Amino acid sequence: MKNPFYYGGSVENEHFCNRVQEIKELKADISAGLNTLIYAPRRFGKTSFVLKTMRELKEQKVKYVFLDLMYLSTVDEFINSYFNALAKSLEDPTDKIVNFFKSVLKIRPNVNVTFDATGNPSFSLSLNHEDRINALEDVLNIPLAFAKQGQKIVIIFDEFQEIAHLNLEAKIRSVIQHHSNDVSYIFMGSKKKSTSRNVFRQE
Repeated sequence: MKNPFYYGGSVENEHFCNRVQEIKELKADISAGLNTLIYAPRRFGKTSFVLKTMRELKEQKVKYVFLDLMYLSTVDEFINSYFNALAKSLEDPTDKIVNFFKSVLKIRPNVNVTFDATGNPSFSLSLNHEDRINALEDVLNIPLAFAKQGQKIVIIFDEFQEIAHLNLEAKIRSVIQHHSNDVSYIFMGSKKKSTSRNVFRQE
């Protein structure tokens, strides 16, 4: 008999089971512009749950940005990975995306666009030491610029506990606290399975 369960990555459609009430609650939080913490061991279905919710909100023209922080080791990697994820969340032509970012970035780093073999673009910023701090704040504020144009946007940070290695938590907190009600943030984190209580929790 073929194993009906899929294991090893995010699931959807027939492989996704239940979480009906949790999805309803997360949709309500997003609609209200609230921030949500989802904290559980790895392989408990956090990513599948959140992405399932976002697919159901697609008809309401809610856009989302997903960034996995697991393998980011420097501040520059965070800035450029987040910038790239934000750019790719748009469905506009590449030149329009670049012009939009140039209009909202207070500093003037070069916006680089490269294309892979299939023609998919990737976006990055050319940063020097003096630009780094200002660029970080500018990139963190890009979701608010989207929202001010009437676009409902949700930012999803996966494995957010890894941000501690970059010493960015205080800076991120100080910036996004001004995005309340305009941008919804979802922070997903993991804990070891050896703890006494393994719970899929929404806060």
